[in-house]
Amino acid sequence: LAASRAIDCIAHAAGAPGSKDRKNAAMALAGILESPRVSEPVKLRALDLLGLVGQAEVVPAIAKVLADTKLSDFARKALERIPGEAAEKALEAALAAASGELRDALILTLGKKRARGSVAALTRLAAGEGSSRLSAAKALARIGDPAGIAAIQSAIQAASPRDRSALTDDYLEMGDRLREAGDGASARKIYQDVLATSNEDARRYAALHAIYGDGSEKDAGSLVGAIDDASPLIRSLALELLVGLKGDDINKTLLERFAATQGSQKAAFLRVLAAAWRIGRRTLKNPS
Repeated sequence: LAASRAIDCIAHAAGAPGSKDRKNAAMALAGILESPRVSEPVKLRALDLLGLVGQAEVVPAIAKVLADTKLSDFARKALERIPGEAAEKALEAALAAASGELRDALILTLGKKRARGSVAALTRLAAGEGSSRLSAAKALARIGDPAGIAAIQSAIQAASPRDRSALTDDYLEMGDRLREAGDGASARKIYQDVLATSNEDARRYAALHAIYGDGSEKDAGSLVGAIDDASPLIRSLALELLVGLKGDDINKTLLERFAATQGSQKAAFLRVLAAAWRIGRRTLKNPS
């Protein structure tokens, strides 16, 4: 108990605003991990505090105890909170030798840290047949590197219905972040993939709306094609979004589809054209 209180005092003093003792305190805490005379509870407390005051200088000491089953979870969480490349590389190195729950936990941490250096290793896991496939795909979606898209696609198709829904949501969120970061091409690839392969109307609806909802997308091919979709929800959204699109090419496409369509779909196209003021009296030669 006395030892635990002592290291608390060290860490809190080091973490005080303006303190110049952070590095010395962090190294003292790291030294506790290497001492065979220190009890397990004290080492766990030291790891917890290292996550608050530690930086690159303590990463080697923490990395050494990642293989200790009694300390590994606290060590992983400490590295999760320590910023910088050194902590990421230590986690990646541990992943290569880990298995079971520890491997899944390390994957989760790499995803939380958005460790781009781990994309290649996570891609291999997500594209493989192992038990960590789902967690690796989730981590890739959180990291958001387009290099992981193919592996995420593969994992979605192999997942159970419940896991597929959750992973598709992560995938769509990845698309949103890529679009916000200026990578519209990669974001569109994700949305188009969900629209083409998902069997859930809610996810396909979200993907279609993501492509065309702000009116900036000029290629209306997917939107026009969605008018013939088997899902009433998707058809309804497609017609609604078509009203917001502008441009001579879109007008021409809509008029061509209107002329070639029969029955209720013809009426639907007419409503779109009329609502968008894209049709004049000369177009209405056919009484239908």
